[in-house]
Parts: sequence; C-alpha cells; structure tokens
Amino acid sequence: MSLDESDDDPVRFWVYIIEAFRVVAPGFGEAPLGLLQGSGAADVALGLAAGIATAALFSATLDGPALHDWGWRLAFLLALPLGLVGLWIRLRAGETPGFLAVQRRDATARTPLADPAHRTP
Repeated sequence: MSLDESDDDPVRFWVYIIEAFRVVAPGFGEAPLGLLQGSGAADVALGLAAGIATAALFSATLDGPALHDWGWRLAFLLALPLGLVGLWIRLRAGETPGFLAVQRRDATARTPLADPAHRTP
C-alpha cells in the first residue's frame, strides 16, 4: 500500500491520503458522491488519487532498479492515450451558451493570455 518501506500500515496510509484530499476538498470522505459531481477541487482530488494509485501499482510490481531505470516512464506512456481521449472529448464538446453569446457579439479577446496582464494594476 505504501510507497515508503518503513511505513507499511495501509490504514494509516489511507487516512493520510484522505486527510490530504480534505485540504483541497473539505467535504471529501463525508459524501463519496460529492467527489463525482465535478467540482474543481474534486477533480484535483480524483487526479491525485489516480496518480497515487498508479505510483503504488508501479512500485508494487516493479523492483527498485527497474523502476528507477525505465519504470518511471510508464506513467508518461499511459498519459499519452489519456491525453488523446481528453482532446477527442474536448473537440466534440459544445461551447457554453455564455461563450456563444460573447462570440456572437464579437467580444472575444484578441490576446486572451496577455489581456489580464495589461489590466492588472
């Protein structure tokens, strides 16, 4: 369960993980459905959980030298198809009604990344 060999108590490990999630999502663990309702903090917590689970899986299945030599690259290889699926979903998702209204008024920013920097006092 643990990534640290000296801390092999699964109960203590998961208590720490849940408490870490409660830092970014205070209601985490009280209502499991809340994690799946799509708030920004819950998405972060879900991503952290997936990353921790992946690291735990790799460290449990690969020996130390293999993990340090080439095993760490497996997470990046897994991220490639996940990123492509995310891109596919985003390209097929429609825009929000609010953005479509801004687009119809031709009020979209010409330089969206630079505009906030110019407006900051």
